[in-house]
Amino acid sequence: MTYGDYSDAEREAIVQAFPRTPHFKEDIIQAFYDGIKHKPETTFGNVKADVIADKNPDFHRGNFCSVIRGSHWHG
Repeated sequence: MTYGDYSDAEREAIVQAFPRTPHFKEDIIQAFYDGIKHKPETTFGNVKADVIADKNPDFHRGNFCSVIRGSHWHG
């Protein structure tokens, strides 16, 4: 999202300092998934729910509005 804010030289310096594997994008998504697949309920309300949803077709993300509407509290 901010890729264009950096010059070619700046981007090259970053890649030199922090090299990426040829499949870095998929590798990083897989690494996130491997770290959270055993506890998908902890992804509620954060970006890792996107990772679980991408990797596990049986995952059903929580819905904040449903949580509010289903609350036993009066109101």
